Amino acid sequence: MNQRENPLTEAEASAVADGMNAVEELLAQLSHVPTPEGPTPGSFRADSFRSNRRTKGANDASAMGRL
Repeated sequence: MNQRENPLTEAEASAVADGMNAVEELLAQLSHVPTPEGPTPGSFRADSFRSNRRTKGANDASAMGRL
């Protein structure tokens, strides 16, 4: 397959940037809206980060015990 670059026109680049900004604004607004289960999407990220840190530490400790 022949790939070559086709630079965007100024209007096309502006449309892409506007679309990206619109999506980012929507995501920021929705991060504070509770899901049907109750928590907000923003809390998922924070909980996931804390959970991953606890799990990683626990996995490291159990792996050390197997050595």
